Amino acid sequence: MLDESEIASRIRKVLIDALSLNLEEEDLRYSEKLDELVGLDSLAVLEFAAALEKEFGITIEPEQLELEVLRDSERLAAYIAARMGPGSEQGPSDQRG
Repeated sequence: MLDESEIASRIRKVLIDALSLNLEEEDLRYSEKLDELVGLDSLAVLEFAAALEKEFGITIEPEQLELEVLRDSERLAAYIAARMGPGSEQGPSDQRG
């Protein structure tokens, strides 16, 4: 089981990869709002959400596709941890290398 700091690290990597950002993971601080760092628009939000679902093997509920959830790395890490937690049938993806 991943802890929230490991999940947050993977979230930053997914953000960089999914949106083809010219950044290093270290450039994204955990406490900063993701949309302020990279300017998430509605299309980027959908691409980011789809990439998170693939990375973590989860389904993000439609009501969670709000920018308030996706922009906050701490809140997003907690949400993903809960979706991957005990009692959830969803687990991490093994497709990433």
